[in-house]
Amino acid sequence: MKKLSFLAPVLLSLLIADVSYAASTSDRLSKLEEQLSIMEKEIYNKDDTPSSNAAKEAKASTRAMFEVRISTLEEQLRVLTGKLEESEFSSHRLNEELDKVNKELTEKLSEIKEFTTKKEEELLAVSKKIEEERKAIEKMKDEIKEEVKSKDPGVKIVKIEKNQGRKGTKLGINPDEIVLIMKNGKPDRPSEGNGGQYDEAFNLLKEGKYSPAAEKFLNFIKNNPKHKLVANSYYWVGESFYAQDDFEKASVYFLQGYKENTKGEKAPDSMLKLAMSLGRAGKKDESCTTFSKLSMEFPDMPSAIKQRMEKESNLFSCQ
Repeated sequence: MKKLSFLAPVLLSLLIADVSYAASTSDRLSKLEEQLSIMEKEIYNKDDTPSSNAAKEAKASTRAMFEVRISTLEEQLRVLTGKLEESEFSSHRLNEELDKVNKELTEKLSEIKEFTTKKEEELLAVSKKIEEERKAIEKMKDEIKEEVKSKDPGVKIVKIEKNQGRKGTKLGINPDEIVLIMKNGKPDRPSEGNGGQYDEAFNLLKEGKYSPAAEKFLNFIKNNPKHKLVANSYYWVGESFYAQDDFEKASVYFLQGYKENTKGEKAPDSMLKLAMSLGRAGKKDESCTTFSKLSMEFPDMPSAIKQRMEKESNLFSCQ
């Protein structure tokens, strides 16, 4: 492109120079032709005038001089004619080169315009996609807040942010999966016995200390086997292993939480997470069967759970 930009003015200047030279040469030819015409007339007029011998000799000498001069002028005329033809040929070639350069410049400018337009369209599409994802995330945050409030009224959500500590990447799991940051509430607080142990386990879970949290929840279950929050505890144990991408163990505890109270408030959540864990553990058929059972057993499930179920079942190509 730089080469073409440099070449165009050079060719143009050469063309202008050749045109000027051709015009100058044409003027000189015209003057020479005019001089030859005058000289020929003078010789003709002198030939018609009677004269003496001396006059004849002078006339012959003058005629010879004119003939030499005419020959010289004719030679100059031939030279100038040749130069004019060369100049015209050179101008023609320069015109062709200039047309070629103009064509190439036009094509390059067209390519640049097309490339720029394409990139602008791509940038617009990316911006639109980013905005759509931002809106989807905001919607997901609202759904998560509503779901958590409905399941654990004691939890006060401070904010929802991306968990930079997650490492899972299998089957579309986002390593920056959204998690909740909550103030110390009293979710699922037992009405009697070992309430502190359950709260301690739940606080560890909120802090992202999944293994200690799971251990605390299991101890709570062991010490309170008949408590109404045993099913919830199994669910949170499952969440602890799910957060660590141990989907085999997570599926075991989600199933146990569902069986503990099949009509409890966490039963739909337990079955949803059971299906998700089975799918991520490579058990697609079992996962799809669980999604189907979830849909049949809980037709009036919360909208957030239903939307997640549809999304996850599509991920595993369930029919």
